[in-house]
Amino acid sequence: GTSSDEPIEYIMLSECKSLRDGFYDDPTVNENIVIHSALINTKGNNERNDEWIEIENKGEWAQMSGWTLSDGIRRSISLDNGVFEGHGNTRIQPLNTSEGQVMLSNRKGTLYLRKPNGALASKVSWEYPNEGEVVYFQPASVKKAKTDQSKGEL
Repeated sequence: GTSSDEPIEYIMLSECKSLRDGFYDDPTVNENIVIHSALINTKGNNERNDEWIEIENKGEWAQMSGWTLSDGIRRSISLDNGVFEGHGNTRIQPLNTSEGQVMLSNRKGTLYLRKPNGALASKVSWEYPNEGEVVYFQPASVKKAKTDQSKGEL
């Protein structure tokens, strides 16, 4: 198992159009609040702020105060208003606020969701998403991640 302060690595599911019940039934995952999905490569005019990120809360409702989303290039937004609905998804849109912005690259990118204490709660990455396609993320196998790290691939 992992402690609650260790990040959980996520991998992209290519060509995934919908989720089925029990998609996240993974005993190695102990975080309740994770990055679930995102619209990264919007159709048409990329200047419009149509991109969004959905955060899944598998537990009881929780205050957003102090949580942050960042894109790994020193850009972040605070999620200070509202709550994470219990056993549901919360869409974060727009990704540009008066306090900051998060950029979703149409090529390759990574998003980080941090707890109020700064600990990493969720990390997701993607490569070349299709235009207009919602990208869903699933927890990477802890066993696979350890194997990859031992080979120096991560």
